[in-house]
Amino acid sequence: GTTVIMSTHNMELAYRMCDRLLKLDAGMPEEVQENILKGTIETIDDQFAYFRTGDILLRCPARQGDFAVAVLPWDELILSRQPLESSARNQLSGVVTEVRPFGSLLVAVVDCGLPLRALITAAAAAEVGVAPGAACVVTFKASAVRLY
Repeated sequence: GTTVIMSTHNMELAYRMCDRLLKLDAGMPEEVQENILKGTIETIDDQFAYFRTGDILLRCPARQGDFAVAVLPWDELILSRQPLESSARNQLSGVVTEVRPFGSLLVAVVDCGLPLRALITAAAAAEVGVAPGAACVVTFKASAVRLY
């Protein structure tokens, strides 16, 4: 029941300690453009570390360590109607719950068992049919996931 406000430039500490992050740019608050997911490493093989967050298992770069947070930048996510044939190792099906303006782009929130935010252009959103209630596939490379 206690709130603690911490100021740091040490992002590894911030990701591990905080439930919410606020970025300041020239003293003004700015939305953090990353999905910050709490969880644990379930297994590691020669190619991937498997990070569990809720019911979702993400393929990440194979790294040894005691990681508790996976960070996924909004601009690394690709939204599509159907699964893509690509080298990307993470594909999650979900439903769009929100679409809102974000500068010259849009932020789409897709519920894949956990909410993931993705940046998309208005033209791409119209082409793919990204709108609240629409089915959507979120795709991203294992290398897009940073572990802390």
